[in-house]
Amino acid sequence: MNRAEIISEYRDRVERGDKRKLSTEERAVLVQDFIDQLQTLRSAKAIEKLCRDEIELLEAGYGAGTNSTTNYLSAYRKAIAQAAEQGKLPMTDETSYLFNGHKQRTGEPIQSLNHLAYDLMRYDNAIYVANRKQTHVGNNQRQDTPQPFNPDRYLEKAIELLQSEEPETLAVGIAAVTGRRHTEVVVSGKFSTTKHSYVLMFDGQLKKADPVEYAILTLLPAAQVKEAIDRFRAMLPVEALAGLKSEDQEVAAFRARVNTRVRRSFQDTQILPLLPGFQSVSIHRLRAAYARVAIHYWLPGQGVNEQRWLQFYLGHVAAADMRDAANSSSTAHYFGYRLVDDQGKPITVTGIKLMANPLPSPTPQQLDTQQQANDRFAQSPEADRLDSSTPVLDPTPDEEEAMSPTQHEVETIATDLQTLIDQEPKRRSTTAPLPEFAPAATEQPSKPKRNRPRYRDLRVNVVDLTAAADRLGIDAPVRAGYQSLLEQVLQAAAQPTPAPAAPNPSELLAPLLEELAAIKQQMNAGQAGAEVEQLRQQTEQQQLEIDRLRAELQQANDRLQTIAATAQEWAGIQSTPTPASQAASPQQQQSVSQLPAQPPAQPPAPTQRPAPGRPPAGKLSPSDRVPLAISALMHHNLNTHPNDRWYLSGNIIATAAGANPALVVTPWLQSHPAAVSQIDQHNTSIGLNQRSNGKEKDRSQLKSIYQNFVQGKSSQELEAIARQFESQPEAVI
Repeated sequence: MNRAEIISEYRDRVERGDKRKLSTEERAVLVQDFIDQLQTLRSAKAIEKLCRDEIELLEAGYGAGTNSTTNYLSAYRKAIAQAAEQGKLPMTDETSYLFNGHKQRTGEPIQSLNHLAYDLMRYDNAIYVANRKQTHVGNNQRQDTPQPFNPDRYLEKAIELLQSEEPETLAVGIAAVTGRRHTEVVVSGKFSTTKHSYVLMFDGQLKKADPVEYAILTLLPAAQVKEAIDRFRAMLPVEALAGLKSEDQEVAAFRARVNTRVRRSFQDTQILPLLPGFQSVSIHRLRAAYARVAIHYWLPGQGVNEQRWLQFYLGHVAAADMRDAANSSSTAHYFGYRLVDDQGKPITVTGIKLMANPLPSPTPQQLDTQQQANDRFAQSPEADRLDSSTPVLDPTPDEEEAMSPTQHEVETIATDLQTLIDQEPKRRSTTAPLPEFAPAATEQPSKPKRNRPRYRDLRVNVVDLTAAADRLGIDAPVRAGYQSLLEQVLQAAAQPTPAPAAPNPSELLAPLLEELAAIKQQMNAGQAGAEVEQLRQQTEQQQLEIDRLRAELQQANDRLQTIAATAQEWAGIQSTPTPASQAASPQQQQSVSQLPAQPPAQPPAPTQRPAPGRPPAGKLSPSDRVPLAISALMHHNLNTHPNDRWYLSGNIIATAAGANPALVVTPWLQSHPAAVSQIDQHNTSIGLNQRSNGKEKDRSQLKSIYQNFVQGKSSQELEAIARQFESQPEAVI
């Protein structure tokens, strides 16, 4: 299509009110045609008219000063700058201007010769400021009212998507567990495994002029995710996209198909709710959901700032810039979700996987401390002569010196000291032999002879060394330096003897190694004791809850029996059993007793008025589907094999009804206590609990159970089924 045909079709779409005004390909044609026209213009007046007409063309469909219009103008300005740099545009005194300014982030002065159209194809700064302000308003609203989702349902869907053989669906699964943009997964990203079970190295981030390799966290085991990525890259449709850019037509078409799968997998299933200000759940929303689950798994629970932690693992700020760079404004857009459990209760705990899988990356402060320690190794020999009283060697704050060593620190020191034992005999052979004059050594014990290369090879962290000195009872000065502190540890462990022969390094360090082993044993015992105590407290709390629920269940059962007896009297049912009922077998009586309590029959009204019926089953609201789903599941449990029964929980009911567990099912149950009592009685009667709904059971059949139950039922029948869960009036005897 040429420019005239595109503009004609564009105006027709605007007139019809179509959502899509211009496709990516059509906008690219308009931009190129604009550059072609610009090459022929030599006067400022003609250039101004061309730019004004092009802006008015965009405003006709997208509005004046909107985010869409400003984004499309950016494409024009980028093309103008490229054409000017390539010498395709005339750069005369009338068609160009000299720009003097500075870079926004660094303040570095810059000077450039720009084409006049580069300045004309933009709005005043006030428009961009207003748009950014509106963006902040929407983002603040999403942070103030985060939407709930269940992480278990999210990961179950991600695991399902990772098994797909369709490239678009598999791309959604990979993005859901890596937090990467799907275009990075398709064409630009490179993933490699590490020694950590949940960490991949990623290279090829979009929106970075000079992308660097950095670690990303995976929500599933890294080996499983890497296998899915390799399988994805080997698919023929994906191989055809290799080497393309995100703005290429083929990649844009793939992106549209991927977003369709995202809506189908996460929005239509109500796994992820819509965020305020957005019309759909897109691939970008998956990054926000990934961020919240990653925080739940890996964020340390000692008050670590969520945004600063997350911006590192999303790649918004490089590790080298974490100390002095400003916090990334992009990271603030990933806090629109919160986690809830099956009952809709908030999940606020963080770092649940850290104990079993500690993250390998040190904090910036640890990196800085280690770097300063390594820098001291390269100082002059005079610097090594500074003793422990020198107040300028160790920059560690005073309040951090009282930290207790962790098990990892203890094991690190033990490994490094064992390395020193293995290396000591070789070093001793290259030095002069010790003097044989033993009395002098007895009267004045000499300090261990300095050997800087030996300590340079030994990489012991300052914090680890301080912890070891504290365990050995060394009273080190507050600002003790690394070199002097290491010597004091070795002196305390060596205990020189008056023997003329060279001491055995293993004997010198044996007390320290024994102390380290004792520390490890104490830490393991303390940790196990704390876990046992915590489990005991949880068991007591659960037992109290079980006793309370049993009491409530007994009260509800007594009340239901009273109501049922009263209802039978209203309906004129004789309480005397008939001969047929007396002849019933005990097994039949037991089966009847296990059925859930049915609502009492309503006495006929003097005048029958037609009640407004519920809409057909296919048009019911989520709230109307909840009681029908409960009845469907109860009916299914009573007419199927015990292994195929379902424990009625909020999440199971929500899946069967196709409703949100937190926003629909939980409020409905809270307003219908009679339904809760019947559900509890039903679960107890068939002997099921929450563990009965194992992950191996196929939850996709829940919707079929509901649909088969309501199929063919009239509105009056559905209304009667729903009324059985309404609160019944107290019986009047």
